[in-house]
Amino acid sequence: MASILLDEIRAQPGALEALADGLAGSDSPWAALEPLFQRSQARPHIILTGMGASYFASLGLQQLLARMGLRLAALEASTLLDYPDTWFEPKAVVVGVSQSGETQEVVSLTRRLKGRYPVVAITNTEASTLAKLADAVVPLNLGIEKSVSAVKTFTGTLLALWWLGEHVLGRYNRTTWLQEVQALCRDLRTLLQGPTPFADVLGAELAGHSTHLFVSTGVSLATAAQGALMDKEIMGHPAEALSAGYLKHGPMEAVGPESVLVFTGLPEVLDEDTIQLVWDAQRFGAATYGIGRGEGWRSILGPERLSVVPSCTELSWLVKEALILQLSINQAGMALGLEPGVSRKVSKVYTGSGRHGVTPTQ
Repeated sequence: MASILLDEIRAQPGALEALADGLAGSDSPWAALEPLFQRSQARPHIILTGMGASYFASLGLQQLLARMGLRLAALEASTLLDYPDTWFEPKAVVVGVSQSGETQEVVSLTRRLKGRYPVVAITNTEASTLAKLADAVVPLNLGIEKSVSAVKTFTGTLLALWWLGEHVLGRYNRTTWLQEVQALCRDLRTLLQGPTPFADVLGAELAGHSTHLFVSTGVSLATAAQGALMDKEIMGHPAEALSAGYLKHGPMEAVGPESVLVFTGLPEVLDEDTIQLVWDAQRFGAATYGIGRGEGWRSILGPERLSVVPSCTELSWLVKEALILQLSINQAGMALGLEPGVSRKVSKVYTGSGRHGVTPTQ
């Protein structure tokens, strides 16, 4: 059965291909970005910021790009508004991400920093306030986000930040870049065209339980956080995302028969710490599921409770994992008799028009 959210999920391969073509085209935005990132011999300190899904995408790429040698941090725009100007390094570059380009906190931060630190806007709306205030813009051009959960912007931002990091590191190769994105989109289409038994089973489980924890390992905190946000937006459940390490330090006390724990980013080789967390959750009566790289987790979680993503690049892994969670949460919303993608409450804060949400009448 179709839904607004499912339509947006299915649109992602084509949207990502169009984004990659635009970033790699003859009018690539890198020409305007390059002077901002090469103001000194040393690599700049890059600050990634946003709110909601835009921030979560930044969080995932911060971890990946830091491993590659970039100096960067990811913080919510609301947090940066409380920081003094002296916190920013003299050669810092701020990258503000906002689907609408009207996110209140991101726009307010950009106004405050304008003229003192270069701000790069990554936005789906080129005519937005953020795009007009920023020193340079990376346009996502992903099409209108019809769902309250901006799934295309989440995966598109992952792609755009990876492209930006490759450029700053001097590793960008246009042919290799396009080939990687094309391979990713082929895999996404395969996932979308075939049966989705894991998403069906997990969706039913989420619909039948009141407490949802998305537990991450490695760089998958981004997809865990996006999964928990979508859970709130689609089902209205008080879902939470947390690292596997944090789960051990208190939150396990809240795990019980009404809980579903979804472990993201499970490594190919089983590790004892995560196995123990799964067993503890199961011992307390919780249902446990996982998205991982190795079949070995099936013996720990159960035959139908693991989705295996074959070996691929870290960027592709994050996008594929996000897609699997998106499909699962759409199924959960459908199982509850909801309209996935339609907001039941005012849920987003923008400048200019105040509060705005996708209402059932739109």
